[in-house]
Amino acid sequence: MAPHRDPDPSSAATYTAAACPSPNVAGVPQLDLGPGFSCGTLTVPEDRSRPDGRRIDLAVTRLAATSPTPRPDPLDVQATRSCRDRTAGGGYDLGAYDTTANAADVADLRVALGLDEWNIYGVSYGTHLALTLLRDHPDGIRSVVLDSVVPTQSNIIEGFWPGAAEGYRALFDACAAQPACAAAYPGLQDEFTGTVNRLAASPLTVGLSGRRVVLDGYTFTNLVIQQSLAPGNYAGLPALIHSTATGDGVPAATRAARHGDTAGPHRLRADVRGGR
Repeated sequence: MAPHRDPDPSSAATYTAAACPSPNVAGVPQLDLGPGFSCGTLTVPEDRSRPDGRRIDLAVTRLAATSPTPRPDPLDVQATRSCRDRTAGGGYDLGAYDTTANAADVADLRVALGLDEWNIYGVSYGTHLALTLLRDHPDGIRSVVLDSVVPTQSNIIEGFWPGAAEGYRALFDACAAQPACAAAYPGLQDEFTGTVNRLAASPLTVGLSGRRVVLDGYTFTNLVIQQSLAPGNYAGLPALIHSTATGDGVPAATRAARHGDTAGPHRLRADVRGGR
């Protein structure tokens, strides 16, 4: 079966180098880009069925290889953020922003950067994007790495929070079933819920060796989810929740800064990297 190629990448897509934003995310200095990064914009049609219509700029970040003997290929990272109220209010066609169009943008980026071929690396939703890219625009792809696969037939958004709720319940139940944990943290679920609501209304800023980490309700809930997935971290989650609930945000901020779990609300990450 021939690969699906609709919509095709736009031959008119252009890449323009630009200064990296500083700060990268206002109020979250730990996400600032270091000196090894370079930035630019990829200009593509907003709606690929209307190539003569509105054009949009996509932010692109490139990170230099850290190996002492790197291959002569760049490492390319594309990240997309959207805020529905802002974009809809600006007259943008939100229906044109989906994974199919995103994959076409990635294909355009390879051509605009002058790369004959590259390797694609996707994590979580990034695997969904990588699979779509491989299906629709296989040209120039030498290899694909899929980490924590999200199949193309699934909707990660529909299952994310129900799955998270099950994970929270499992944590609370496990603590309640163990006498030592239940005695140390008798109100773990209530502490967690109260802390999330408090941080949502009034985020906590924590200083760490000259860095600032901002903990809001979403960041904290997402941190607990991410930490529950890492081997060896699960047993320490009740203590992490309790310390944050009692006003000590250092443990949570330290883990958030270490793992990059400091994104603002409603953030979706897609990481696609390439090199010949």
